Amino acid sequence: MKKIISFVILAGLAVSFTACRKNDNPKLPDIAKGVLPQLVQDDTREILIKDAANFNTAFTVGLYFKDGNQPKKMDLMVAMNGDYSNPKPLKAEITSFPSKQEITGAQLAAAFGLQPSAIKPGDAFEIRPDITLVDGTLLPAFRTAIINGDLTELPPYGVDANNFPDANMTMTYEKVCPYVKDDFLNANGVLYVDDKNFSGATYPVKVDINGDTWTLTDWAGVPGAKITMTLDQRNYKMTIKQQTYAAVAPNLDPNEHDWTVVGSGKINPCTKSVTLTVTNTSRESNYGTATTKIYVKQ
Repeated sequence: MKKIISFVILAGLAVSFTACRKNDNPKLPDIAKGVLPQLVQDDTREILIKDAANFNTAFTVGLYFKDGNQPKKMDLMVAMNGDYSNPKPLKAEITSFPSKQEITGAQLAAAFGLQPSAIKPGDAFEIRPDITLVDGTLLPAFRTAIINGDLTELPPYGVDANNFPDANMTMTYEKVCPYVKDDFLNANGVLYVDDKNFSGATYPVKVDINGDTWTLTDWAGVPGAKITMTLDQRNYKMTIKQQTYAAVAPNLDPNEHDWTVVGSGKINPCTKSVTLTVTNTSRESNYGTATTKIYVKQ
């Protein structure tokens, strides 16, 4: 009950704010009844579009406030490549909550009059439901307005409810290139690391890939220094668990010891690269976070 009351107060503040600048922002819909969608991915299904013709995923459409008011219905809408001014209908008349929704690459393509083969790497689809309340009020999934001369997406359902704990109102599916291990091994087993944000250098590393575990040697430009990182092929996430790769590193700082790294990022098979956000430390210092890119030299 406290969550619902807080939600009503927040909605009221949002409406009051927009009333002060009615030339910049359209009036927000009434969300006082606390009807918000909660979308949950089926973890056994695909989350990246590797082959659009065979892509098949599923997620559950439920209510964030499970004991709150029920909507009359929800209709799934989809936007492509950030064009929120022209969303397309995907699935209509969802009236039972929670309910499992199956989505295919063919459906996503057809919504925009495309064949699956026309979906290219980098294309992204965002799915969110239009909500119709029992009194007929429509809370649109995607809304835009001209603000300070620019076409701007407005927060869905009248307030940035994504800030509620564990809220998820959007499912996003992106077309990616298939991961092929040999693409990262065909340069004589050597990759390059753009590490200018930490070591100030770009340097080569030797790579060995065993299953989903990558071992990189000569890390941070330190001869023989090794780190391992693990690829999750389902979501293309690369993870470096915290590890010490060198007792000393004269090229970094000859007066410091026990150099460690930890971080994570994404692999991009299209560009044959991995972009990581890593934290670098020694026993004496914390160097904070830095963006590091590992790539095949073209």
